[in-house]
Formats: sequence, structure tokens, C-alpha cells
Amino acid sequence: DARSFVGGGPNDTQGHRTFVAGEIAALTDNKVGIAGLAPPARLLIAKVVRDDGTIPPLAEARAIRWAVRMGAKVVNLSFAGTRDPGDPSVDGFSYQERRAIDYAVRNSALVVAAVGNGGDAPAKPWRFAGYPAALPHVLGVAAYGRTGDVPSFSNRDDVYVDLAAPGHLDLQEVVHDSNIFHGRCVVKKSAIDQAAIARRGRITTGDPPS
Repeated sequence: DARSFVGGGPNDTQGHRTFVAGEIAALTDNKVGIAGLAPPARLLIAKVVRDDGTIPPLAEARAIRWAVRMGAKVVNLSFAGTRDPGDPSVDGFSYQERRAIDYAVRNSALVVAAVGNGGDAPAKPWRFAGYPAALPHVLGVAAYGRTGDVPSFSNRDDVYVDLAAPGHLDLQEVVHDSNIFHGRCVVKKSAIDQAAIARRGRITTGDPPS
């Protein structure tokens, strides 16, 4: 099932969602394209990103609740709002987002979120995870590089980084409309794959900014 919460149809206009979905659940042993790491997973597609790259909190909250009602066991949130605990003006917190995630957790869904790539942060590497990864009960995922280092694009956080996954591998790079998607989404995909295998249920994945 697929649904847009920002108007129009649920078609992927940015490519990221298609990339992540394929890495998770692409069919295996068919000699076509790639093989997903959790091919038995069933995907629910919830589009929450406008064409200008913004994410309305209400749209995100509605999408999360819809996915959970549809039976999602793993909710993938591949986006992060910049957070600086020392500067109240840099705070992506949303009550609507938090309440929707609380609803998902109460209904036994595992919520997985990127800690952030630091694209809008005041400095790189940024030392704080963004929301929603910094919310309670959310599995916050960072990246590590080829040699075990932390890439400069991946946010750090001593509290909210719950795990790190490979996020800077040439093998995983693909070209889409002249954009190269690195481990910035591969890292989340690796964690989501493991969650899908563990939960053996439905996954919902959004259409985050590239």
C-alpha cells in the first residue's frame, strides 16, 4: 500500500525512498537488479515530504498513525531536524511527531530514525542527534565508514546514537538523476533490514529529502 500525506500521488519524486525500499525488500534470485537484505518484508509507503523538501509535522504524524493502523511493525523515519540543546532557536522538536511516535510504540512498532547528516547544522560533524532520533523509544542510527571511522556527515551523540551501521561503501553507491546516494541512506537501510528480519512484519518507509 502507498499513500501521500502531502497532496498528490505517492510517487517518489526524489529517489531516496525507491533506493531504500529496494535495498530492504528487492526480490532475490531473479537475475534482475539487486537483492534486498529482507526480501520477505512487506512495505507500506507513506509520502510526507513536499516537493520543496519540507516535512509538515502533521503530515508525518498522520503517516505514522496510518502505518501503525495498517499493521506496520517497523517504522522507518529517514530524516532528522537539527537540534542544539544550547540554542533554543535551533530545535526541530514537534509535539505532533512525539505523540505519533508514542502511539506507534504503544502499539508495539519499532521506530527507527536517522540521527541526521548535519546538512543544516551549524558545523560538521554535528555533535547532537536530530529529532525524531532524539525522542524516547526511537532507535537512533548513525554511520561508520570504510575503516571504522565516523564520516563527517553523520551526526554524533553520546545519548541518542543507539547503533551504527556501514554508511560509506562504494559498493552501495547508485546513480539516480545525477545524484549519488551514499551510506547516508544505506546506513539506515542496514539497520532497518535487521529490524525487518527480527520483527518479520511490515515496514513503512517515507520519502525523505535526498
